[in-house]
Amino acid sequence: MDISNREISYTRPLLSVQDIVNYIDKGEEYLSENASTPKDPMKYLGAIILNPTYQREYRSTIKEESLIIESILCNIPIPEVFLVQVPNNNCQVRNVMDGRHRLNAIYRFVKGKYKLQDFSLINNVELYNGKGFNDIPNEAKIRILTYKISVLEFAPLDSDEIERELFTRYNKATKPLEPQEIRFATYTSETSQYISSFIKLLNKNSGSPLYKAYNITNTRSKTQKVHQNIFVILSIIEYGLNPLFYKSTELADDYMQLKSTQYRARKENAENAKKKFDDFNSFVLKIAEEKTYPFSIRLFENKSGSGNYLFRTGVSMFLSAVYYYCNFDISNKIFMQEFDSLLSNANSMIDYNTLCTSNSKVLANNILTLYNQGIFNNYHSIKANSQLINELKEKTEIYH
Repeated sequence: MDISNREISYTRPLLSVQDIVNYIDKGEEYLSENASTPKDPMKYLGAIILNPTYQREYRSTIKEESLIIESILCNIPIPEVFLVQVPNNNCQVRNVMDGRHRLNAIYRFVKGKYKLQDFSLINNVELYNGKGFNDIPNEAKIRILTYKISVLEFAPLDSDEIERELFTRYNKATKPLEPQEIRFATYTSETSQYISSFIKLLNKNSGSPLYKAYNITNTRSKTQKVHQNIFVILSIIEYGLNPLFYKSTELADDYMQLKSTQYRARKENAENAKKKFDDFNSFVLKIAEEKTYPFSIRLFENKSGSGNYLFRTGVSMFLSAVYYYCNFDISNKIFMQEFDSLLSNANSMIDYNTLCTSNSKVLANNILTLYNQGIFNNYHSIKANSQLINELKEKTEIYH
């Protein structure tokens, strides 16, 4: 249905939580009494219906609901809520078009339907974790009930179909942030700014071997997947493997948080990170002379792949780990021959899927296995760094 030529009227009131809870109570009563044509319209004036028929099933966890309450107590702005007045209704009953999960979390807590979990930002968390609304301090109750929420309220629309169309268009036009986008918005540092500039520069030079190596597509750039991949690499080439982390996303998050902390304390050494990344990219470019996609499964013999598989996180982590724990002479004429031999021997010794894992603990054990089996002793242009290997061994023993 085309609504482009229809005028949509709306207002933007601020409603307190106390008012919203009262309006939802009215909505619950309105629904239970099937009061579409009430004898006393004023009884339901301003009622809010939390669950219009087009809304998705409510799936928030108590932990997610608790985050909403903690945001209120910390005075963190809650995104605007969309309401639309029910047409032909003289008591101005309103449907929730967007923000149902937020309102439900608030309403359920005030009504004593759950106890708070995992508070971390607020002071004296022991006063809140495991507590219901009636159990928290009075000053906290007052802060919650008087908290103002911004509302975008639409006047009655011509039909249910238009309301559904408006809901659909809004949700199509609004996309949630990707996890890496949230990290970028949260963890500011010179290093993150440098990586963002690095990727923008490559986007302008699609003929660059590094553009292909990092598989910089529009989708991967817009969702900052490329950024995440590079932060995983930086974490390894700057600090080595950390067997504590099982997922690559945890590595990216930990690295970005560390850099942000250093930046805020004015202790970040961004130049060191840039130097290590430049050196690593020289290593990558050397490999790319023979293997266009060095972070893909094409790095190994008899492997092929395309599309999203042109960059595999596990391959990039393996390559970064080998780079960190070994010294390479890429100027040596036999470097690529020996590097191919290293890959072949590693692949024959450890299954590819295990060898190129994104689990840091498993990858650490793989590097130690290759070292203990003497695989790095056969080459002139590739030498294991025994000191760094011993440090890795100590780490794996700690997290065993």
